Order: sequence, then C-alpha cells, then structure tokens
Amino acid sequence: HAIFRGAEQGRGAAMAAACRPPPQERYQKLAKVGEGSCGVVFKCRDSESDRVVAVKKVRFSYESDADAGGHVVFGTPAAALREIAILSEMRGHPNIVQIRDAFLDRSARIFIVCEYLDLDLRRYMDERGRVHPRRAKLYAWQVLRGLSHCHGLLIGHRDVKPQNVLVDPRADVVKLCDFSLGRQLLAAQGGQTRRVASLWYRSPEILLGGEAAAMPLDVWSAGCVLAEMLQHSPAFPGGSEVETLFLQFRLLGTPDEASWPGVSALPHWSPEFPRFGAPPGGLACLAGGDGAASHALTGLLRGDPGRRLSAECALCHAYFSDLDRTAHGAGPAGGAVVGAA
Repeated sequence: HAIFRGAEQGRGAAMAAACRPPPQERYQKLAKVGEGSCGVVFKCRDSESDRVVAVKKVRFSYESDADAGGHVVFGTPAAALREIAILSEMRGHPNIVQIRDAFLDRSARIFIVCEYLDLDLRRYMDERGRVHPRRAKLYAWQVLRGLSHCHGLLIGHRDVKPQNVLVDPRADVVKLCDFSLGRQLLAAQGGQTRRVASLWYRSPEILLGGEAAAMPLDVWSAGCVLAEMLQHSPAFPGGSEVETLFLQFRLLGTPDEASWPGVSALPHWSPEFPRFGAPPGGLACLAGGDGAASHALTGLLRGDPGRRLSAECALCHAYFSDLDRTAHGAGPAGGAVVGAA
C-alpha cells in the first residue's frame, strides 16, 4: 500500500515523474501548524495543483518494540510506514482525512501529504465555546462512522481525541486524522502495547493493565469526545492513571464481578479500591438532561469492554435517529444542523 514517489512503474509514469519538480520543491511551506512526538506538520501549497495541503515531516528514528514485532527498522520509522498503509487503504471515506502523497527527501526523511483542514475539534471548542447539542450529535455520529469503517477493515485508530478530529465548520463535516498509533489488527503479533490513547481518553481496561484491544478503546474514546462536546469539559481529566481511573469509577460506579466479569483478575486491580456507587440518573450529568444522549453514552462508556457498544451498533442508536444518514455529512433530515455556531 505504500505510495512513495519513485515506486511508479512503467515508462510513461517515469517520464511524467521526470517532468515534475522534486517533492521538497513541489510543496511550499506556508506555516507550521503542529508538532508532536511523531513529527512536525506544515501547512503547504502544492505547486502542481495550487491546493493547500498538510505535510507531516516524520521524525527520523529507529523503532524496536512489541508493535514492530521486535525488529529494528533502520532509517524509516515503522509507525510512519503503518500510517501510510492505513491511510491508503481508507481513501475515499468522508470522515477520514485523505492522503494525497508520500515521499522521501534526499536525506531519506519521510513526508506524508494529506488534505488540509485548518481546525481540529479541540481548537473549535476552545474558540467557539460549547458545541450546540445537535452539532455535537452530528459530529459524534461522523466520528463513529469513521471508526466503523476502520473497524470493518480491522484497523484500530487507538488515539481518538478532539485534537485528532478535524472540523470543516462550513460543511459540518469532521474527519479522523493522525493514525500514527493506528494498527492493522490482523498483522499484530502477540499482545498489543498499552502505550495508546491520551490519558483522558484511555479506557478503564487499559488503565487496569488489561489487553489494549483497539476497537473497544476507540469506542470509549469516542464516548469521551461526545461527553466533552456536550458539557464543554473533559469527562475524566485525571492527572495520573490512578486519578483518571477513580474519576471513571466515580461516574460509572466501581466495577465488580457482577458488572464486569473478570475485572478482579486484571493486573492493576486492587480490592482496596474505593467503592463508588453510580450516581442517580447515570450519565445524565454528561448529557445535559438529554435522555437519549445519556443512554448512548452509557453504551459507549460501559466499563466492561465486552459489553461496550461497537461503533457499528452505536450508529444505529436512537440518539442518532433524527440524522439524515443518506447525506454526505449526515445532517438532520429536512434542514440545516443548527442556526448557532
């Protein structure tokens, strides 16, 4: 699935490539828009198409860990190659950022070129305040639709959070981005690493040392994103793994063998954990009194990953029943999403 320039075959493709500027000249930097452990993202202009794109310069490093099967990949970070393969496989879905190109420069550094959207959901909420409930519903449905597509291809995102959801407010469309922690699940060898998901969006089974199954984790993280849109604050803003876990217990109730079979056998479980009871009204405190939203959150944020909704099942929840599912952006049937921003 790799789409590196230079891998083109055939005389016609080679002749066409020879007429093009080198990739590092084709993409003209306009601004630096982000930086993380995996690389730096620039807003660039594609001189061939005159289109604005996002270009991610991947940090040059070696990788040798469980997710790489214990093998060292010299000069080309395995995470970048996985991300290119995953994005290439999911081209065309309206709720997943589209890859445009990938190439190596003369120093053998990897660059990934994707469509550019200038807002992510974190910045959208910071700048515009509370998300209107109907828009929160629409955006959550699209996140789940993107995840359902990923999971149908046996791909896990493993880092769903507002910063990794791009927003086009004019079209009311959101797109999952940054698959640097993504995995093609059939290719995984042995247990998957627990170095997944940002702390506030990490599911309880992972905090308790259980298997980091990507699909239930993604659904939990999507539930956290929906709750954050509805209440305009993170649901579980812990400063440590233990604090985050106890915040989850306060809201959901401390689990036991009846509510979560096998929980007491997880590596980090302790019988000394405080016993919190679920609050009256369940998750209504996160849903602003919306009964359907509260019920949907209960399915998405169920502690036992085996009883958590799948992304596909969540799309059919009654909470989303008034969305026009034939529309590109899945807007409400019969009109605009909302009048307010």
